[in-house]
Amino acid sequence: MSNALDQAEVEKTLTARFSPAKPRGPRLPLKALDDRGRRLVDLMTYGPTEDEAAEHGFEPHKPLALESAACVVGLKLKNARFIFSQKVFLNEYSANLAAIRNGAKARAVSTLCDMMDEPGDGSAASRAVRVKASTVLLGDEQGKGGGVTVNVTTQLTAGVVVRLPDRAARTPLELQQPQPPRLPLRRGPDMQERCLPIDENDNGDDFGGEAA
Repeated sequence: MSNALDQAEVEKTLTARFSPAKPRGPRLPLKALDDRGRRLVDLMTYGPTEDEAAEHGFEPHKPLALESAACVVGLKLKNARFIFSQKVFLNEYSANLAAIRNGAKARAVSTLCDMMDEPGDGSAASRAVRVKASTVLLGDEQGKGGGVTVNVTTQLTAGVVVRLPDRAARTPLELQQPQPPRLPLRRGPDMQERCLPIDENDNGDDFGGEAA
């Protein structure tokens, strides 16, 4: 009896171990970042510490790409990409970038002031740089975006115009083009008079009538 139980337990274990894995369903969105997720954000915005840089061969305090940051944190690239795609991660990542941008504004203003006060060699290029720096400091270029002007010219050439009936109003294109002489043509008593351009090499036989 004991041997039968042992055999059944072995078969159950082998079946569970070698049976095909059940397919995983879609991942649920992350509601919050864990420690590794927050560290991933810091590595991609502020860079690794000196110890982390020495261990993995990166430059300290320089932002890392997602693949490098995942290596430092110890995440599989697939999992790191999933975390990167989550709204909670992107919100914190954007907040860090905004903090870096705001922190650099004072240095940017100081640089512009130095450029404005630097006389240079007195050339036109140096004066243009000073004027540009002054304009930016005054805020004249804030809110201005780049614009694109596209000029499209269309050249139309009038061809043969068959007017049905002849008393119909002319189009603006016809009024701008020189009009060829017209040949009256009749095809039976029930047809209205038609007007077609004259071909100097045509004797009128193709129209079933005589040229005027």
